[in-house]
Amino acid sequence: QRQHPDLFRLDVAITRAFAERAAEAARRGDEPMRLFAQRTIDIENLWSAIALTEGVPDVDAGSLFVSGGTLLRADDLLAAAAARTPVALSTALRMRVAGTPLSHAIEPDQRPREDRALEAMVAEYRRIALRDPLSTAPIISFVLRQRREVHVLLTVTWGIALGASHRVIEDAIGVAA
Repeated sequence: QRQHPDLFRLDVAITRAFAERAAEAARRGDEPMRLFAQRTIDIENLWSAIALTEGVPDVDAGSLFVSGGTLLRADDLLAAAAARTPVALSTALRMRVAGTPLSHAIEPDQRPREDRALEAMVAEYRRIALRDPLSTAPIISFVLRQRREVHVLLTVTWGIALGASHRVIEDAIGVAA
């Protein structure tokens, strides 16, 4: 009914619906599937926390939290809203998310957080798949690698379309010089 829907709240509503379905499906799955659902929900909560540090207007921080993850809590979103700086959020979460894909997303870097989190998930599931090859981990690993490949292809395509130099495109997709 609204002429201009609030896209941020719409995104949170979609995330919440995904989290409910993912958590239900993960309960019927194995440990790698449960971990994947938890990690995905934690990453979505992290994106909300980061948005709060960047000053998302007119939003109740507590209403953004989506349950189902294991690393972030509703208090983290409230703290992010109060701190209003990504550096403060990174400092507060650094120890709790160490060794997880979230740790790659909270540290300052030139490359987008989403890219770094996806690459860390790919690496994590590659290790899990090697350790537990008869689980769902190899399937999740394959899907994550495909997602990463599509993302790289889109980045290269847009880079070429926008006339970016080879160096800029290589930096964007994380190609070592």
